[in-house]
Amino acid sequence: MTRSLEEAGLDVAFVSLHGARAAVSDGITRAPGTFDKTLRGIDALSRTKVHVRLNFVFCEPNRREFPDFVRLVASRWPRAEINVSIASAFTDWCLARPT
Repeated sequence: MTRSLEEAGLDVAFVSLHGARAAVSDGITRAPGTFDKTLRGIDALSRTKVHVRLNFVFCEPNRREFPDFVRLVASRWPRAEINVSIASAFTDWCLARPT
């Protein structure tokens, strides 16, 4: 499938990965097994010319995982780029409040 995406013109893939370990990542997504599936997908993408950007969203459950996440990415997908986001609570309600 990744070859088909590449042949269709995909040049960048933005993939969220929420930790360096299945227990943390699967706990955040609440979908057991998705960590391993995501790793396999990133492995497949890394064998193509598609540029991989991995998104790490800091939140309480994974905040201590970041150093291990960087080591995982550097060792397994050295061409990948890491994008860092910070999870924060913000809603339209905050904007609508009178000051």
